[in-house]
Amino acid sequence: DTATDAYTKINFLVAQLKNKALEQDKKVMYLRLLVHIVGDIHQPMHVGHVDDKGGNTVKVLWFGAPVNLHQVWDEKLIDFQQLSYTEYAAAINSTTKQQVKELQMQPLSQWIYNTYLGAAKVYGGITEPNQKLDYKYNFNYLGMLNEQLLEGGVHLAGLLNDIFK
Repeated sequence: DTATDAYTKINFLVAQLKNKALEQDKKVMYLRLLVHIVGDIHQPMHVGHVDDKGGNTVKVLWFGAPVNLHQVWDEKLIDFQQLSYTEYAAAINSTTKQQVKELQMQPLSQWIYNTYLGAAKVYGGITEPNQKLDYKYNFNYLGMLNEQLLEGGVHLAGLLNDIFK
């Protein structure tokens, strides 16, 4: 059901993946969905405003190219760092064991709420139609981007450790 919210879907997928009798093809599909949805809920525009489809109708200019705010957060900011996924993960992986423990103790509802608060900051940074986003935008939001990516990875790792022991 495409109308199911991420919170409900993640809880469903975790419960299913804990079922030892789950068929292998479903296990693979559910695992892929879990990874995808956990990533999505850490991207601020995925918990953005419904009326603008999570920033999809907010038109901006990324270094002069017309895009929407959702695209900036889905791909443009990450691509701008010019790192492979492996390099990027290594560059932002600076958590202590205590920070990992604290992040993995957070309930799913807290993950979503924290991202929601981030979305409010992202929207606050857009003050005009077709706003030009460039180096300054990257500078202003790189910390948030890295934090969301790192927390998403730590949260996902905790879920997978819980599911697969």
